[in-house]
Amino acid sequence: MVKSCGMGSIATHIYSQAHWARLLLFTGVSSMAAYTQILYHIVWSTKDLKGVLSLDRQGDLQRFIMGKTHDKDCNAIAVGGYLEHIHVLTTVHPDISLHDLVDYLKQTTENWIIENQLFPDFNGWQDGYGAFTCSWQKRGPLSHYIENQEYQHHCLTYQEEIEEMLTKSGINFTAACLT
Repeated sequence: MVKSCGMGSIATHIYSQAHWARLLLFTGVSSMAAYTQILYHIVWSTKDLKGVLSLDRQGDLQRFIMGKTHDKDCNAIAVGGYLEHIHVLTTVHPDISLHDLVDYLKQTTENWIIENQLFPDFNGWQDGYGAFTCSWQKRGPLSHYIENQEYQHHCLTYQEEIEEMLTKSGINFTAACLT
């Protein structure tokens, strides 16, 4: 017996397993889809933390990253950065791993920057990245933080920012490994 709940009443339907199998076969549904809402705040930096991402061209880079994120069926909510690093606030589609998404974003942006000579002194991204989950309810303030990186970095360096993010997230790290 399967109960289906309507707005104001409960209807009870009795179906045999064979009926459900025929119904699923007819509709093409074989199982429940994957529903996720995992929001990641991803951060990565330039090789050797060189401040080569000039602010006058960052908008182009941010739009490119936004597009590449959508190419992987992920929903980029905010992209920002400063002279030596990038922030991306995004959901990640269940068919792609976080590592594969970050690797794809770093590879495609690196190639695009070099091919288009967007930042002449750019020589690549550092190998690692930081990724932090955050609640959907905090996406507004976090988006504001990411989109206003120039202001944020009047107060603290990238090194201080990433150390604070790691500490607040309870991640053990060695400061020497962040440079």
